[in-house]
Amino acid sequence: MTVTYNLPDGPKLPRYLRMVKFITQPVKYVEDFAQVYGDNFTIWNRGDKHIVYFSHPQALAGVTQKPSQSL
Repeated sequence: MTVTYNLPDGPKLPRYLRMVKFITQPVKYVEDFAQVYGDNFTIWNRGDKHIVYFSHPQALAGVTQKPSQSL
C-alpha cells in the first residue's frame, strides 16, 4: 500500500541541520522557509510525523473551521 500526502511543499534539509537552525535561530527558521516555500509549508520528519507551518492566522482558521454550508 502506498501512502500519499496532500501537504504543502517544504525544505528537504537533513533533520540535524534543521534542528541546529531551529535551536539557534527559531524566528529566522520559520521566516526563511516561509519566504522560499510560501505561507504554508511542511517540515518532513521520519515516518509520518510531519509538521505543517502556517504563516498567517487566517489560513489556519480556514483549516480548522467547518464550511458554512455544513452548519
